[in-house]
Amino acid sequence: MKKRLLSILLVFCMALTLLPFSASANASNGNPIAGNGTGGIYININAAPFTTYAQNCAIAYGPQGCTWFAASRVCQLTGIQVTIWSGENWYNYHYADYGFTRGSTPRAHALACYSGHVAVVEAINGNTAIISEGGNLDYAANNYCVIREVSLASLTSGGGGGSFLGFVYFGSGDVPPLPLMQGAADDFYAAIIMQDGWKHLTANGDNVEIASANLNDPKQHWHFQKQSNGRYLISNEYDGRYLDCTGANSENGANVGLCGFSGSNAQEWWLCYDYNNWFAVLCPGHCNRVLDATGGAIEGGVNMQLWDYNGSKAQQLNIYVMDNYSKPAKPAATKIASGLTIPAGQPYELTWPASPADHALDRRTYNVRVFDTDGNDVHTALGVETNSYTYTFPETGTYDVRITSVNDMYSYYLTVGEKVPVTVVPAAITLDPNGGAVSPTTIQPTADGKYGELPTPTRPGYVFGGWFTAEKPNGEGAFGASIQATDSASK
Repeated sequence: MKKRLLSILLVFCMALTLLPFSASANASNGNPIAGNGTGGIYININAAPFTTYAQNCAIAYGPQGCTWFAASRVCQLTGIQVTIWSGENWYNYHYADYGFTRGSTPRAHALACYSGHVAVVEAINGNTAIISEGGNLDYAANNYCVIREVSLASLTSGGGGGSFLGFVYFGSGDVPPLPLMQGAADDFYAAIIMQDGWKHLTANGDNVEIASANLNDPKQHWHFQKQSNGRYLISNEYDGRYLDCTGANSENGANVGLCGFSGSNAQEWWLCYDYNNWFAVLCPGHCNRVLDATGGAIEGGVNMQLWDYNGSKAQQLNIYVMDNYSKPAKPAATKIASGLTIPAGQPYELTWPASPADHALDRRTYNVRVFDTDGNDVHTALGVETNSYTYTFPETGTYDVRITSVNDMYSYYLTVGEKVPVTVVPAAITLDPNGGAVSPTTIQPTADGKYGELPTPTRPGYVFGGWFTAEKPNGEGAFGASIQATDSASK
């Protein structure tokens, strides 16, 4: 009896290739597909595109509905509005109409074509396959639709479906388990948000995790760029690295992090959408798994991984497009004043004009570097938060000072200023007349570091005994005076 029904189906399916349908459509009994979730495959046959295709298809949800089911599933997985063809017509004639290919090797996301039947190959696992199909007489209560595991031998034997013809490959590699998001732009910026709890995904070193707090921060901003194969490269705005399946690992639990561009399809992502429950899913290009929060926890610090699609909250995303997003310009260069003469051995405040930071995503800091005459780095200060920095030059001589303006909301988003030479001279000396009188009391060195002739102090009843850098005993009727300075005076 089953073979007779399949034979009738073949005739009916072939008629589909010749005439448009206007007959009344079969209606779903509301029950789900049998075996839903088998092998991590979930299909809602009571929603678009299955219901859309059923509107003008009399065999939908019925015992002859294999072609309706296959066309709906191909549309769901690829976003391509295919025509309903029989397995024989798909394999012999129309596989190339949509750029599909054919062959005899079992492969995920292919149509298994028979002379009287067509099924969808969802996954290949060793010597078994996960298939989905309509028109299976054993599942009348489920609108004749089922997801089930079969051996590769039975998949290619035909059995009750007639003679096995071969496979039509409708995906260039793996295809995601959900329909593609329609209407997404080719190039846009967005926050990737866990739909439950509305928490952002953020970069954290080499990893990607759920943020503890939602911030207007480049680490939580993502740049989506569509490729010619329909997938997206997704880069993090903080440092430009790409959302990446670490080591191209495709196993459940594989880490999802950040990496420089590699050209691997493990860095390409299908942007999918569950139009029944209104959430997005990200599916990598190298396997049939999806982006998932480790352990199913939706809380700050939870790392992202790959897992079989199961529709749980750990996989439900919102791609929140940031309209009119703009990245700030690189910081303006700045530098210290030229011609500075600075005393050695004393703290000196270096100042420079502030580099403007008038963008919401611009947070200014400065890096200060001091070089000797040979170009060696003798001092570095990073992350200076004001436009001034106090430094003690240890020795006299010529140094170069360079200020780098940094927007520290981004990695390496900075402008290096020019080197400015400074002259470091001996410090000024203060003269202490030791109870006497002297003028002036402070002596500045000349450009060559000399103090020149020092003045002679006076004190009634005393004879000046000379200048010293520390108190020195003197004979009766004589006095000495001290010099308070880092360096000894020299003429």
